[in-house]
Amino acid sequence: MKGISIAVLALIAAALFLSFSAFAESAGSDAPAIAVTADGQQKYSLSLASAVADAGDGGSVKLLQDVEIDSVSGLAITCSITLDLNGKTISGVHSSQKKVIYVYKNKTLTITDNSLEQTGKVVNTSPLGGNVLSTSMSDDAGIIVLGGSYEGQLDNSKGEIVVLGGCFDTDVSGLVPAGMMQDESGRVVLDDAVAVASVNGVGYVSLRDAVIAANPGGTVKMLKDVDCESWEQVWELSGIVFEGGGHTLSIGGITSLENHDAVFHSAGGNIFNDLTIDLSGLGAPSAAQGFRAFNAANGDVFSKVRITGCGDLTFGIFAGGVQGDERPVIISGCEFTNCRYAVGSEPMPGTTLSSLGGLNISGCTFTGCGYAAILYSDDAAFCGNVVFGGRLNVMHGGQSVTGNRFAEGSRVKFYDAPALFSRNSISADSRLDADENAPVIDVSGNYWGGGAPSAAQLGSASVTGEDVYYTSPDMGDGDLSTCCTVTVQYGNGEENLVFSCQRGYAYVLPDAPRRSGFTFHYWSCGDAAYAPGETAVITVDTVFSAVWVRHPDVEYVPVPDGPEDAEEAEDAAEPEAPGLVFSDVSPDAWYYDAVEYVCAAGLMDGVADGTFAPDAALTRAMVWTILARMSGADTSEGDSWYSSAMEWAVAQGISDGEDAVSPITREQFVTMLWRLSGCPEASGTVAAPDAAEISGWATEAMTWAVCAGLVEGDETGAVAPSAYASRAAAAALVMRCAEF
Repeated sequence: MKGISIAVLALIAAALFLSFSAFAESAGSDAPAIAVTADGQQKYSLSLASAVADAGDGGSVKLLQDVEIDSVSGLAITCSITLDLNGKTISGVHSSQKKVIYVYKNKTLTITDNSLEQTGKVVNTSPLGGNVLSTSMSDDAGIIVLGGSYEGQLDNSKGEIVVLGGCFDTDVSGLVPAGMMQDESGRVVLDDAVAVASVNGVGYVSLRDAVIAANPGGTVKMLKDVDCESWEQVWELSGIVFEGGGHTLSIGGITSLENHDAVFHSAGGNIFNDLTIDLSGLGAPSAAQGFRAFNAANGDVFSKVRITGCGDLTFGIFAGGVQGDERPVIISGCEFTNCRYAVGSEPMPGTTLSSLGGLNISGCTFTGCGYAAILYSDDAAFCGNVVFGGRLNVMHGGQSVTGNRFAEGSRVKFYDAPALFSRNSISADSRLDADENAPVIDVSGNYWGGGAPSAAQLGSASVTGEDVYYTSPDMGDGDLSTCCTVTVQYGNGEENLVFSCQRGYAYVLPDAPRRSGFTFHYWSCGDAAYAPGETAVITVDTVFSAVWVRHPDVEYVPVPDGPEDAEEAEDAAEPEAPGLVFSDVSPDAWYYDAVEYVCAAGLMDGVADGTFAPDAALTRAMVWTILARMSGADTSEGDSWYSSAMEWAVAQGISDGEDAVSPITREQFVTMLWRLSGCPEASGTVAAPDAAEISGWATEAMTWAVCAGLVEGDETGAVAPSAYASRAAAAALVMRCAEF
């Protein structure tokens, strides 16, 4: 097999993150076969060949329907594109050349299947066999296979084909790079024997290569411990997620002669989780002077990162920033051992301020470090940490040092008055110090080894408030720490994310996770629900749990309240109505009658855990299914639980059939219901305060629904057209429509 460069692998990784925006509900019944994205703009085509041409170099093509290629010409790839099979099938064969897809010179085809069910296929239908993918047209043509199933040969007699995923009915092991293998079923998977890390399911035998391939915006997962005798730093990481999985990267030496080398050099916005970096094997001081585990930047997050240094030679995390970028660096639940500087930050020239948007260090342990942290950031918080024998430099005002334990000869040195120094525990052998220019320090409200602060503990600091102190480590009235623990439960097999933060921290909820056979709806926290990307202010220990809905829905089972005896039941003239079995639908709920109606009518069911999930967002696939059932269509057949309903909706001109698992807005749902009702004319106008927010394509449908009393506003009269439709609201709308 031909060699694969790191640059090529990086391009491969970048292709993994291409996505398509939702098709607006204004589409008519002539659903296009292909979606095309070029230069950031999306359009649609009925021909795959024209879609490829329209995409141009760097564009994307996504199948919306099965496609049969022209037997005269096959499918010629004349542009470097990404082709998403999207669960659909390309079938056929070039009648003379016996190939389905072939790539011209200087062009690269990246082919994947981003459907949830992973049912995308490319099939050579010739009874004589032939090639399903081919680069035989040119020596510099290329194909990168990331997913899909393939029936036919792969021909790279002139160009290069790299297989990183997918399933094949022929032997493609010679096209699979190190770190991957073809299993007995024909599927290309990780080779656990040699792969040390993966990027979106693609295995790598070099951790550094995996990080480079994921940058920017990808996810790296360590699969095993890595011992590296010689390491070259990775530059300008941006937006990657590094999941260490509890594994260790041991660095034995560095290859660069530059000073201030680092294992990872950040350009900002990265997440490092559950990773150990062991720098204890570094060489002589001349080779490792100033070596850092991380050069951090604005927006970086470090959670459960463990760094072992080598005394005076190393920094743990050294944070710099870009002026104008308000994102903080967050270091939470980490451990630092034997680092000269555990956490350092760089001041701007001529000031004691850094260009970081903030520096939040919480729930960390510092052991045997010369300096636990040097706080230059204007908005720095050192909260709930434990320091054994290290020094904390508080450089200026606007900073807070709260809820920490300083022990075994630790020092806190003030160069300016901090905004807050409170609820800390200072052991008898630890002390405060102050620069000669530092103002008086308020030290009240701390614990001083069981009594009043001693002269040794106060050190050289000029202090006030020392007569107000706590006499027990628990402060006598609660927890020492002012930190909170945040737990994110994914519920899909991924390890829970757990980190510490300061009270009042604004946490941005993660992107929607994925789970086979389920649809993610929202993040649940007590009685509150959060969409991905929403912000929650943390004031107590908090747990966020992913809420999932399984497909197909759990069948509704009514519980009769009438006589237990069967004969008695037959004779009962007017038996009581069946009750609901859903624990989350109270008889007092405003939507109880609506839920009872849609379940009894067979229009909606419960979800995976036997609840109804009234607050969960409705997906487009659910809407297709509801409307199809309302029309009497059979939704029980098909490749997926919703495929029959989707086909019905497309055929009836109700929907475009796109983005099945995406949440649907209220105006999109109303528009589909309006089309099902025959597109009746609206009488009147929408007087809601947010009427101007209704999309143009939804105006007539929303006007009809509001004027007919099908859609009701909130206490202010707002109809929230762009808000996601909940399952409870959908049930109510369906019942009102049936009664209308």
